[in-house]
Amino acid sequence: MAIPASPNSVSFSDLQNEFGGLNPISFSEYYRNAGLVPNSSPPFGSVPAFSNPLLPISISSFRGLSSAIIVTIGGIAGTDPNPRPSPLTNQNTQSLFTIGGINYWTTNVTKILIIKSGAEIGSTNRDVPALRISSGLQGQFIIQNNGTISGAGGIPGVVVAQRNGGDAIYAESNATIQNNGTIRSGGGAGGQGGKGGDGLAYSSTVQSLGPASNYTGGSCSTSCVQRYGPGAYCAFATPTCYNGGNPNFFKPQCNAPNVNRTCRINIIFFVGYFCNDCRRNVTSNITLTGGNGGNGGIGQGYNQLPTNGTLGLPGQTGGTGGSAGTGGTGGNGGTWGNSGTGGTAGTNGLRYIGPTVVPGDPGGPPGSAGASVRRIGGSTVTISPTGTILGPII
Repeated sequence: MAIPASPNSVSFSDLQNEFGGLNPISFSEYYRNAGLVPNSSPPFGSVPAFSNPLLPISISSFRGLSSAIIVTIGGIAGTDPNPRPSPLTNQNTQSLFTIGGINYWTTNVTKILIIKSGAEIGSTNRDVPALRISSGLQGQFIIQNNGTISGAGGIPGVVVAQRNGGDAIYAESNATIQNNGTIRSGGGAGGQGGKGGDGLAYSSTVQSLGPASNYTGGSCSTSCVQRYGPGAYCAFATPTCYNGGNPNFFKPQCNAPNVNRTCRINIIFFVGYFCNDCRRNVTSNITLTGGNGGNGGIGQGYNQLPTNGTLGLPGQTGGTGGSAGTGGTGGNGGTWGNSGTGGTAGTNGLRYIGPTVVPGDPGGPPGSAGASVRRIGGSTVTISPTGTILGPII
């Protein structure tokens, strides 16, 4: 409590209750830098310094003073000391305790940060804590939390570190926390679903090659092979007459000749078959790409509810004999102070020739929860009472 301001009366007991001291009470204890009142001006410029004890000192020198510098989140102007609006985001204590151009964070005076009931300090970026307890502290620092301190939720993505939830408090200096409210770190994002396995199918097309002319002997399809190579066959043939005894009257044939009355002018004419349409069946491989995995869900954080992961996409389709796998489902984002869940694996792809099974990719790992309190560089943070704490203290 601060010393009462004017016009309220001030007593030696008020000085002793605020700054301490021995009985019997003496003004000599309360000069600046005499051991009880810090030698900083402001806020103690109205109090004479111990180095010049001849200057007059009186009860009125202490009106409105406090042994601590207090900042109030969610405070009311004219009622609460150094009020700040709520909510606030991405705060650091050195900025909060720089008042009127004076950096009290590095001044040897007790500092108290009060977060009123219903007030909140949050983070909008998982890489930035909601409240950073800055390095370089001089004096004692106390947090009286009756509201909420909330980290940011993890963001799904390829970079694993981005999936981790953000910290609520990041302590680079010592602190005492009186937690009657809630301190909660951001939840981790869900992992990416695995890609479905690739497949291999085939397609069959018919290639038209042309006629098999000027080739003799065997079947029509043999003539096509002779003309166009392996795999060729005759799709359509018509009868043709030829002179079996005179090469000058030769007509292409591809079947063993049979006597045909419509073709037989005399005994030396016979009927054969001429292939008008040689063809070949062509088989082509079709690579089918597996479907992409679904995205992981967002972790719970300041102004952000957790979301579920999305379904994976189906693989490519086409051809015969093979199929591509479907992508796995993304994992769900974690709630306050909890990790997300991992993505599921993609389903297998199938090939019509060996190896016949192509496994889908495994699901990606989830993000971890941020820290409710992360202590850096050997800093000590004492929490009593603990109130509600969601997330690990690291």
